Amino acid sequence: MTAQKYMISLTRVRPLGPNDPPRNEHEFPEVRCEIIGPADYDAAMRIFRAYCNLPMVRNGRQRAKIVPVAGSENPGHSRHSSVALQNSHA
Repeated sequence: MTAQKYMISLTRVRPLGPNDPPRNEHEFPEVRCEIIGPADYDAAMRIFRAYCNLPMVRNGRQRAKIVPVAGSENPGHSRHSSVALQNSHA
């Protein structure tokens, strides 16, 4: 059994104009500024929380995401996703 692996990304939020379609990460993903693959869950959470405290993230110009990597497993932490933790300011 392999340990759950995570990817932490810092992306630029694309501003939406009045006639723009809603945000859709599948068709128009945000530009990635930084991507890190930490060694374990605790390191992933420390990096994620640090990203969330960056001024650009707190002001809504960038977004921090933590995503479980497919193919790795650890039932204890599999409940976390980029949607649940996105833009968390904990």
